Amino acid sequence: AIISNPDKISGKLTKLFTNSPAYHIGFVDLENNKFYDQNLLFRRRRWPHYKSDHVRLYECPVLISSEYLENRLDTDTDTYGVFDYLSFAFKGWLFKSRPSFKGSICSEKVEQILMDNGWKSPFKWTPSPADFEKVLTPL
Repeated sequence: AIISNPDKISGKLTKLFTNSPAYHIGFVDLENNKFYDQNLLFRRRRWPHYKSDHVRLYECPVLISSEYLENRLDTDTDTYGVFDYLSFAFKGWLFKSRPSFKGSICSEKVEQILMDNGWKSPFKWTPSPADFEKVLTPL
């Protein structure tokens, strides 16, 4: 799911750097009504968690089991990557290659999980939710 809200401050900031108000992304387990995302830590929330008019569901490009996501909750040690988020503003200008900071933002966590499950990432940089909007197939 990609969360987009042009009225929310995070949507406005993200639009400034990415040209899209899509500010958050995570995995939805519709069968069990769960949402997995990177916040301060990797977490699980009840689904639906956001207003439906702010959510767009996408087809997951690889099979990811709920068992995998649950295990990730037990083992993941990443914290939120503030510098990764700020790197959107400087992408291609300050950084000449993919920056590597400690921590993860939501879209970086989604990319990591997809790649761990066999997906070939098309991104040269840490992706934003807006980058995912361009490569994923809407449901």
